[in-house]
Amino acid sequence: IVPTVSTDLPLASAADAIALVGVFALARAFIALAAMDIGTAFGTLTCTLDSLPYTPCNSGTVTISGLSDASHTFTVFQTDAAGNAGSAAGVTWIVNAGGVSAPTISSGPAAGSYVSSTTATFAFASSTSGVTYECRVDGTVSNYAACTSAFTTPALGNGSHTFYVRAKNNVDTYSAETSRQWTVDTTPPATPTLTRTAPTSTPTNTTTATLTAGSVESGATLQYTTNGGTTWTNAPGNTNPIQLTGLTNGTTYNYAVRAVDAATNASASSNTVTWTVDTAAPATPTLTRTAPTSTPTNT
Repeated sequence: IVPTVSTDLPLASAADAIALVGVFALARAFIALAAMDIGTAFGTLTCTLDSLPYTPCNSGTVTISGLSDASHTFTVFQTDAAGNAGSAAGVTWIVNAGGVSAPTISSGPAAGSYVSSTTATFAFASSTSGVTYECRVDGTVSNYAACTSAFTTPALGNGSHTFYVRAKNNVDTYSAETSRQWTVDTTPPATPTLTRTAPTSTPTNTTTATLTAGSVESGATLQYTTNGGTTWTNAPGNTNPIQLTGLTNGTTYNYAVRAVDAATNASASSNTVTWTVDTAAPATPTLTRTAPTSTPTNT
């Protein structure tokens, strides 16, 4: 006689369970076994869960606890007192008790940032073990595709983009998606202009100067150079006009500026403003009375 197998799923949690085979995690199944060979006094049942070895079991209800999130199969067959084995009966079900934790993005462009690179690489992980991942950039849910960490995007155009990732377990349960928005900007700011608005003469005996930059992109950082662009320095406090103090006598200054946007794109250099500081008084002159030379004189 082939045993009959029935299950009671899904199941409410219960107190202490009888573990038939092995120890797993996070789920419980109640399985009823029946139809022993009534005419055979010493018939036995033998059971197995998934690929574990067969183990003797009794007719009645068997409780299996600690099942992992996966597909499981419970199989039983009967052997009579003469050693004749009957056909196996079984039941298969899927456990999905624990859910899947959404991935955490650990690297890549910062949320809300501007970058000049047309590609980005994101690292991510879920706290749920044994999962796989699906990613997409922009688009809709239908654009998800299998991916791994670290994931590098294809080349992207200027504008706002959003990276999405979700985790999936082996029974196709998906986590909530995690996202990260950033903006690609490969366009440099317009070239600013530069004017020395005070003082305007050269040379000048003033050891301060006011440099006013025009056409500076909103939100950009203003930088200046004094060596033709070999090195650039942020304007103090990113203020415009730039206020210079402590200028040195006898020095010729050559200033130019540029704008650097949030994505670190730099504009071309502005025109160069040149002036010389001269705070030294002229040498004391000499005076000679060349005619007449006598004193007193009647001339």
